[in-house]
Amino acid sequence: MQNKKKAGITLIEATVALAVLLILAAAVAPSVADADRRALAYASQCIQADIRLAQRLAVAEGRTHHIGFNHYENYYTVYTSPPYKEIERVYLPNGVMIRSAENFYYLPRGTASKAQTIRLGKGRFIQDLTVLVGSGRVRAGSITSIP
Repeated sequence: MQNKKKAGITLIEATVALAVLLILAAAVAPSVADADRRALAYASQCIQADIRLAQRLAVAEGRTHHIGFNHYENYYTVYTSPPYKEIERVYLPNGVMIRSAENFYYLPRGTASKAQTIRLGKGRFIQDLTVLVGSGRVRAGSITSIP
């Protein structure tokens, strides 16, 4: 009688391997969501700082400074007018997207041209930044999850 080795794995081995994979997936899933929240918070802080920069430059230089958003290439620009001179172009990091925003500017007295809401998104998270027209201040809403 010949001894034949059977190729393959047993049901118990497959079950153990599947259980290990499920445990690893459960451990990784929360860290991915946390990374999305951190990337969104970082992008939000950068935009807020650049909006404040545009406001300070408008007051200091006594001329209008603009903030322009490019939804398609996912960046924003701080520039002066006239003459138009780009001060800074910033591409959003780590897959953070500009979901909605309109271009606006700061007048030499430091007031924004209009009230503005900038919506950023990453994965299933969104955050709104609001520019107040009277003071030109920027307020960040909380990071929320969308279904």
